[in-house]
Amino acid sequence: MQTKELFKKLKRSHFFINYWGAFFALTIATLCGYILISLPDSYTSPNFINIGMIYLVATVFSAVNWGIIQSLIAAIGGFFLYNILFRFPNNSIELNEAYELINLLVFISASFVAAFIGSHSRQKLEREKLENELQKERRNLEREELRSSLLASITHDLKTPLSSVIGSLSSVRQVKSLDNAAREILIFTAYEEAVRLNDFISNILNMTKLESGKVETDNEWCNPIYIINRVTKRVSSRLAGRVIKVNEPKKPVHFYLDTLLVEQAIQNLIENAIKYSKENSKITIDVGYKDDKGLIKVSNQGEPIAIEDIDKIFDKFHRSKKQDSSIAGTGLGLSICKAIMDIHSGEIELSEAYPKLKSKGVCFSLIFPQIKEIRKES
Repeated sequence: MQTKELFKKLKRSHFFINYWGAFFALTIATLCGYILISLPDSYTSPNFINIGMIYLVATVFSAVNWGIIQSLIAAIGGFFLYNILFRFPNNSIELNEAYELINLLVFISASFVAAFIGSHSRQKLEREKLENELQKERRNLEREELRSSLLASITHDLKTPLSSVIGSLSSVRQVKSLDNAAREILIFTAYEEAVRLNDFISNILNMTKLESGKVETDNEWCNPIYIINRVTKRVSSRLAGRVIKVNEPKKPVHFYLDTLLVEQAIQNLIENAIKYSKENSKITIDVGYKDDKGLIKVSNQGEPIAIEDIDKIFDKFHRSKKQDSSIAGTGLGLSICKAIMDIHSGEIELSEAYPKLKSKGVCFSLIFPQIKEIRKES
């Protein structure tokens, strides 16, 4: 009840100021006029002109703050007050005189011009305020969506490998009749799921570091083939019959990069290629350069990305609705790749791997701005 009463009082005061503001402005202008004429030599030209200017300021002030109606009241009222109170020796108005008509027109014209400018300014301020509120609301909604997506990832994608680890190790512990081969399979399954769980958590932590801006790069000239060989060796146990083919450039090149960060980006792309391709298919990694820029392309023979997913493919936590339930992941891998390339002032692009074939596949290209050709010593 108290809040409603306060709102009513504020509304009444706002109404009062809007409709009586011009009279307040005229009152203040009149007081200022009397102060001016109380000064020595008050009837000389400078003070006499200043009083007119004060009423003109009151007109402009009313126009800017309260609109055209209040500005007209201030203009006409100011004109009459100026002539009746301060026009000596007659203290009268003679509208048949050209001088008086010009004064009245000046006041009214000033009110219209100021009202137009004030209205335009108010509309602009209101528009900016509305846009800021909409942006704030949009950010809040995005934050809520990200929080919900992260919660879904934690409850589903992180719980699944943990359940497999617990299940496999429980079987090893409780089933005494297991032979060595079965025991090794269960232990290996637990290990693989633990590695996957570690990758999920690492992706979340890496994304947090990259977003915080606290990642310090240690760039150096490096042959990207060395990085790719390390990554392919690390993921070899997860290939499930898939074959990785690395195509090196004819002339060796070095890219200027942070080896650890780029290694993470390449691993994310290879793991993505594994997830979204069939067993026993081929994954191709091409290293080269074009237009003085270094290229690392990772291609698979999987299904092309749906059109509705292309624009959001590098967004945090975004996953294809078509394959979301069947393939584990947090939806952070590609967004981490983009963040890493942004740090390198580079780019990441999506394209079809094999446009002329029925199974077009997917290709992600890492583009580095700084490369140099390495000449072999003879």
